[in-house]
Amino acid sequence: MISVVDNSAMMHLSTYCLEREIVSRESNKSIGLRWQGGNMVAFRIIVSAGIVIAGLLSGVFWVQAANAKVNAPPGAKEGVGYGGSPVNVTDSSGVVIDFLQSYRAQSKWNSRAALASAAAAILAAIYFLFGMIG
Repeated sequence: MISVVDNSAMMHLSTYCLEREIVSRESNKSIGLRWQGGNMVAFRIIVSAGIVIAGLLSGVFWVQAANAKVNAPPGAKEGVGYGGSPVNVTDSSGVVIDFLQSYRAQSKWNSRAALASAAAAILAAIYFLFGMIG
């Protein structure tokens, strides 16, 4: 009786493996992608490096944005100038900075950081999707 159960389990397992192989081959044909082992490894390494580089750039750009300050011209006082420009404020260290120019510099660095972060997310999605195929 035990040998019948073992044979039945083995037949079920081999049938499952065969069906899985057929489905796998059919899905590769329908997608139209056939990766050779070395090509997929190189692709994953390149995409992984892109994810890391874009993530690091994003962090560096956000640190730059956090530290971006444009000092007011020497002798400038705190307050709003004629017509609303320049807007000078005193920072925590007592230095008078040009608020609008600092805001412009921070905006530039924040935009770069967001683009780098988006690139990292897109590359991560590509890595995930192609990992499922290959």
